[in-house]
Amino acid sequence: MVPVHADDYVIQPPTDTAELLGGYTLPEVFEAAVGSAPDSPAVVDGDRSWTWAQWRADVDALARGLQESGVSPGEVVAVQLPNCWELQTLHLAVAAVGAVLLPVHQGTTAPELQALLARAEPVLLVLSAAGSGGATTTRSLGEGVPSLRGVLLTGASEAECQAAGAGSLDGLLAAWAGGRPRPVDVTPDLPLVLIPSSGTVSARPKLCVHSHDGLLSNTAAVVAEDADAFSGTVLTACPMTHLFGLQAMHAALLATCGQVLLTRWDVERFLELAREHAPRVVFAVPAQLQDVLARLARTDGPTGFAPHQVRTAGAALAPALAARVRAILDCELVVVWGMSEIGTGSRTWAQDPDGSVGRPVPGVDLRVVDEHGEVCAAGETGELHYRGPGLFRGYFREPELTRSALTEDGWLRTGDLAAVGADGVVVLHGRAADLINSGGRKFSAGEVEGLLAGLAGLGPLAVAGAPDDRLGEYPCLVVTDRADRTIGLSEVTAYLHRLGLADHKIPLELVSVPELPLSPAGKLDRRALDRLLTDLGTVSVPARLGALPPYTVEEALELVRDCVGRLLGSDGGSVPFSPAADFRQLGLDSILAVRLRNLLREETGLPLPTTLAFDFPTPRAVARLLAEQEEASAEEPFRTPADDADPVAIIGMACRLPGGAGSPEALWELLTEGTDAMSPFPEDRGWDLDRLFDDDPDRPGTCYTREGGFLHDAGDFDAGFFGLSDREATAIDPQQRLLLETAWETVERAGIAPESLRGTGTGVFAGAMDRGYGAMASATPSPWESMLTTGAAGSAISGRIAYTYGLEGPAITVDTASSSSLVALHLACRSLRSGETDLALAGGVTVMATPMPFVHFARLRALSPDSRSKAYADAANGSAWSEGAGLLLLERLSDARRNGHRVLALVRGSAVNQDGASNGLTAPSGPAQQRVIRQALADAGLTPQDVDALEGHGTGTPLGDPIEAQALLATYGQQRPEDRPLWLGSVKSNIGHTQAAAGVVGVIKTVLALDHGVLPRTLHVDTPSAKVDWSAGSVRLLTEARPWPRESGRTRRAGVSSFGLTGTNAHVILEEAPGEIAEEARGASGPTRVPSPAGDAAVPWVLSARSRVALRTQARLLAEHMAAHPELRAQDVAHALTTTRSLHRHRAVVTGSDRAQLLAATAEFGRGERAAGVVPHDSAPGGLAIVFPGQGNQRPGMGRAAAAAFPAFGQALREVCDTMDPLLPRPLTSVMWAAPDSDEAALLDDSTYITPALFAIQVALYRLFESWGVVPAHLVGHSAGEISAAHVAGVLSLQDACTLMAARARLMGTLPPGGATVAIRITEDEVLPWLAESRDCVSIAAVNGPNSVVLSGAEAPLMALIDRLRAAGHKTRRIGMPIAAHSPLMDPMLEEFRAVARGLSYAAPTVPLVSTLTGRPLTDEEAHDPDHWVRHVRQSVRFKDAIDRLRVERVTGFLELGVDPVLTPMIDECMESAAPQSGAAVMPSLQAAVPDRHALLTAVARVHAHGVPVDWDAVLPGARPAPLPTYAFQRRRFWLAPTPGEAAGPAADWGVADATGFGGARVGADGSAAGEEPSGLDARLSGLDEAEQNALVLALVLDETSAVLGGQETRGEEGSRTFKEMGINSVNAVELRNRLIAATDLRLPATLVYDFPTPKAVVRLVRERSTARLASPLRDVESVVAELEALLTTGAELSEETVARLKAVADATAGAGDSTGAGRDGALDLTSASDEELFQLMDAES
Repeated sequence: MVPVHADDYVIQPPTDTAELLGGYTLPEVFEAAVGSAPDSPAVVDGDRSWTWAQWRADVDALARGLQESGVSPGEVVAVQLPNCWELQTLHLAVAAVGAVLLPVHQGTTAPELQALLARAEPVLLVLSAAGSGGATTTRSLGEGVPSLRGVLLTGASEAECQAAGAGSLDGLLAAWAGGRPRPVDVTPDLPLVLIPSSGTVSARPKLCVHSHDGLLSNTAAVVAEDADAFSGTVLTACPMTHLFGLQAMHAALLATCGQVLLTRWDVERFLELAREHAPRVVFAVPAQLQDVLARLARTDGPTGFAPHQVRTAGAALAPALAARVRAILDCELVVVWGMSEIGTGSRTWAQDPDGSVGRPVPGVDLRVVDEHGEVCAAGETGELHYRGPGLFRGYFREPELTRSALTEDGWLRTGDLAAVGADGVVVLHGRAADLINSGGRKFSAGEVEGLLAGLAGLGPLAVAGAPDDRLGEYPCLVVTDRADRTIGLSEVTAYLHRLGLADHKIPLELVSVPELPLSPAGKLDRRALDRLLTDLGTVSVPARLGALPPYTVEEALELVRDCVGRLLGSDGGSVPFSPAADFRQLGLDSILAVRLRNLLREETGLPLPTTLAFDFPTPRAVARLLAEQEEASAEEPFRTPADDADPVAIIGMACRLPGGAGSPEALWELLTEGTDAMSPFPEDRGWDLDRLFDDDPDRPGTCYTREGGFLHDAGDFDAGFFGLSDREATAIDPQQRLLLETAWETVERAGIAPESLRGTGTGVFAGAMDRGYGAMASATPSPWESMLTTGAAGSAISGRIAYTYGLEGPAITVDTASSSSLVALHLACRSLRSGETDLALAGGVTVMATPMPFVHFARLRALSPDSRSKAYADAANGSAWSEGAGLLLLERLSDARRNGHRVLALVRGSAVNQDGASNGLTAPSGPAQQRVIRQALADAGLTPQDVDALEGHGTGTPLGDPIEAQALLATYGQQRPEDRPLWLGSVKSNIGHTQAAAGVVGVIKTVLALDHGVLPRTLHVDTPSAKVDWSAGSVRLLTEARPWPRESGRTRRAGVSSFGLTGTNAHVILEEAPGEIAEEARGASGPTRVPSPAGDAAVPWVLSARSRVALRTQARLLAEHMAAHPELRAQDVAHALTTTRSLHRHRAVVTGSDRAQLLAATAEFGRGERAAGVVPHDSAPGGLAIVFPGQGNQRPGMGRAAAAAFPAFGQALREVCDTMDPLLPRPLTSVMWAAPDSDEAALLDDSTYITPALFAIQVALYRLFESWGVVPAHLVGHSAGEISAAHVAGVLSLQDACTLMAARARLMGTLPPGGATVAIRITEDEVLPWLAESRDCVSIAAVNGPNSVVLSGAEAPLMALIDRLRAAGHKTRRIGMPIAAHSPLMDPMLEEFRAVARGLSYAAPTVPLVSTLTGRPLTDEEAHDPDHWVRHVRQSVRFKDAIDRLRVERVTGFLELGVDPVLTPMIDECMESAAPQSGAAVMPSLQAAVPDRHALLTAVARVHAHGVPVDWDAVLPGARPAPLPTYAFQRRRFWLAPTPGEAAGPAADWGVADATGFGGARVGADGSAAGEEPSGLDARLSGLDEAEQNALVLALVLDETSAVLGGQETRGEEGSRTFKEMGINSVNAVELRNRLIAATDLRLPATLVYDFPTPKAVVRLVRERSTARLASPLRDVESVVAELEALLTTGAELSEETVARLKAVADATAGAGDSTGAGRDGALDLTSASDEELFQLMDAES
């Protein structure tokens, strides 16, 4: 063992600070304190205390005992004890004998302790018996550390010491009591202590060597600065094994203060000691102070003590915590900064700002340097350096490590990041090792921790980096289990946002641990924290109190939508949200994706994966996971193979083919008319046509044919529909784009809503070949390069369909050249027959992006010079290339029947084979073709004679066609009846060879032939090929069209062949649909149906699209379709529109009294006109609330027509009346349905019958909508309507609800007259002062809206008040109610009503019910409280509060169930005031002026349009399938190739010749992209004078008014008439306002018609707002730059961060002339950069 000597010091005090050393030794300091006050209290430890003299005696005895135990000067004594007298006494005794103390932290484990002792080589170890780990551990330490000569235990019995092989410290003291140590020359430069480094959190801390003089001089300077503070008792709560705690002892010795020791941290014990001893100074760390304040906050009493000063160190102290310490403890707070290497470096003074660590203590110098070692200017952040006399003398036995800690000029590198202001105040910014690097942006964890310390309730916390694959790491907040569970990430994020913290610094995760990991020194162990966060799955994630997983997918989807809205900075109602859109499309980047995961974990309590938004990329996918349906589906057993005899049915087809054949119907028209669809080469694909054509077949790079079968609109695509940017759409192969749209049409034509397939096992089998779009990648600008990876990939042709539509079955792209699509069909059939899939899309596509297919085949002389495929003709001279796409939707026949899908034909059998080692790789093989035909027949279980016709491969080549014909003659041509030859044809004669799509085109043609009963002729056949021996079998060419009718007793069948260039052959056998299915199909869509208008009652039509333009186009297509098919019934079309079409963002409900009106309104809307029968629906997604009005608007006959039209309504009404009638003087229906003007009809205005009648109607309406599958998310009832809501919610049985309603009505009828009720336009806060003098007789009956209050009470004082209010300018309206409900006039009935209520039974609501008594959801306790209904009849109706609550609950749809809408305007005003233009849908049910059937069907249609599921089979029983137009895609052109004659380079216009927009999008003259919304009102007003503008707006207002009034004619002179006079009421006023918003694109108030009562008044408002909008034009770049320059020249300042951002933008856009957006020096393209690239750019520039 080598003792520690001064000779071992690596560091010597700087010479210029030597005079600051005081020449101190600890024994001399202690002796001085004893001498100044020997009998004063020196130390208190629990119930023990010592005077200075007593303490000295014990120190002397222990010092002598140590000497007698063999401890010599320079030797190390290790001590692991809590705060106690023994620790302090040992420190003094060890110093007295010239030895060195090694204090060991209590948290050090036995293995760590043994490793530490092995390095320090102590001769003696002192442990606490309570904390030693037991006799075995103690013995092990004693035996495992060779340097140890002994181990002493404190607080141990003799037996315990013997068992541990240790001695007793108490015994040693007793043995040498009264003794004094032998003299030792203890000099100031001798080593005093070895302090484990506080900056180390590893198991191997550095050991800092401090001398007596260096450490004590540092403490003496601190005490001298605060002599007044150290004039009383010192309470030490922090561990004294820390240097800060040890210096607390030294300070007490230097000031001769008494000490009170807190053995272990216990906040209750601390407060007890503080109140008992009234310390003048408290030493505590920040975590302890937090605990003290939290404990005091739980009691209302006084603190009980008031220290003069609290000193704290060891961790950052947040400003908020500092302020609370001063306020609650009423003391001075001193924040100390120091380290184990330096002691105390700085401390705060009263004038220093919170958040700082003050100024250097005397003798200390501090500086801040940057990464280059240069001293930073004042206020700049860098690494903090220290120099002073208290500097440690080195790391024990680690001289090289010591030297590395110092700069060449002798300053200590502290590792702390800090800034020193001009006033010398130091502000720390965390440790350099504590930086978090999130996506390239670095920041200090301590900065965030400091701010969060001010958020009450979090308690101890830490911020650390959690690993992430995309961001590297992201900030994570770690709290303990003691944190307030009501504080979640939302509150943390909002709090930090309010403090202005940058978004990337805000924690994305909140996890909870029992305790924060601490180092042995008691500091936060960040390495342990980092290890903890490497596996977040094992860490507890706090959930909100009461958090529960959603029960249904719908609930989960609403939760996801709400969380997405919160992340994007808006409420859920205004988020452009689609359940099917991926999160990237919704605007969530990498950081927000993590936040979404954590918000959902917080709200549900579910353990969700870190990669949630990537593994489940759409809201619907996440919703399924949250509702635990994903796991359930994963556990389903694999499907057993389907019945092998079950044929595959074709249930849908779609195509895009040359000659304008954009649908199967158009293809059939082309075939029957014998159209030749070949056309010249396209001029808009960048092909150099001048160089391409050459009659010489041998000239390289040319071709000799000048036509082909082209899709001249192949580049046109609806990118917006699929959520693709222009750039991404441009980078996608048009073959992919074409199949994306065709897939949608195929599914729609099958009568299936495409969105319904999302998440199903539907397969995609697509045939395609590389046709050159990706080959242009090397010539494209860099922004496209990464996108072309998938944009041009063959696998993405099928994969993109599956991804876009959410199909989870196989997705396979097949490339077998010309046989690709037929091979794909074969594979799809196999997948269906095996049970692998239940639905499959199969087909193919070809679009030639380059002319290379022509060039290559020209060299082979395989092209027809005239570009005509003369299939099987003697004149055949080559193939004719063409393009096209076709898809089929396939389903097993049994499933198609069960699902009610129309069967077009069956795939009876199929086969695929290969030529093998034939005559050549590309040479056709007749034997192989024969084999594949026979294999297909065998698969179908048929003979050749069972097949009538064949759609051949027939490309028109002189070699291939004869080989194919011979194979057909050898198979199908044998043993056939003379009158039944095989009829052979080829669609290639019409449209050319569509290559990879050829097979599926042949299938579509054949299915059409089966449907129409005609085999179309083959063109260009002069005579059959002489190279074929046609006499060898019975095969005939279809040189003319032939009938192919359905025959009784014989099934029509046809084969289809496709042969690939490299020998892959495919053959498919098709069969007509079974007889009964075929008749159903023809009955639904065939042309022979006789119109049947009789019994075709009008039913509203729901249209939808993804843009307003598309919506109008969809309406136009439907109108044209209906006009062309008069046999289609309106109700069948209504059913098809709601069940076979997906619901998109923009919707409209078309209404009319009959089919003709429906058709006329649809056509008008489609033409862009204002149609009276069309109600647009742009409401935001959200829940549905059903609203029950209180009373009013009752009318004779109400409900009678509804009962006749809808049995469910009638039955429910009878049930209510049967229960209610015994409680009333007369049967309810005898009053409701009495003859007009009769005495019985007059009773309907009697309070005895009003509310019971309305209750009956409301319940019946609810049961009707319930039978239609409408399930509300919430219920709310206005006044008496809450009883209806309570009944349908299950709170009251029907009997009890009727009893309560009848008693309420009866008792109100017994009240004396003299009441009045008045509605007033005023806020609740404004009206309250007016009521001060009449509260005993007038009260607020209802708060219906933000500016709508109803007052009721005694008539005389109320009307007097109303006169004053009217005089003050408030609009009022008296309500014709006989009773002053919700006023003091109700008091006489309350006790009797309470008795009735208490006699009823109650239950908790089964549907959430928002009470208008409280404006909050009805709790279980309130639901069971009879007095709720008593308060309900007397107190105000808080309808506005209820609607506000529903808005918070993400409700955006409101269905009012009543005899006439009275709440609709109020709801609209409430929603508008809270969230202007929020897109809420407010829907009435029955309406006085509308027939009941029409009103209710319109209501359910609008409910459907809002997105609420409806059972349309229940709404429209007996509806039959009806074909509809497919989606009206709004296409624009996207093409990657440069225009002809331009070099392929950055400056090329990467679009078509006539396009100047980004990505090749066609741009209009006004700069708007083609297909965008009309320019609107501003464009129409442009160029007109003021009078003309006013006239135009007036005409618009009158047109919209006319539309709302059902087409009633309006004239210009009516501009001064009030809307009320024109027929506008409270209901259609809402519709008028919504129409005017859509027509003007202006924000208009919910109270438009009320505040602007005439058309001309509205015109003035519209003109004012339109003018204001035009006065604030969008600014261009130049104007913004000019504004910035002006600001700077007037003295405005820019932060460094702003300068860096501007510089980055300028650098990134330096190459403005470069159309790619990249700078001349390759600067980052900001429009396409990833998050990580942007972060790195900002770092580089800062």
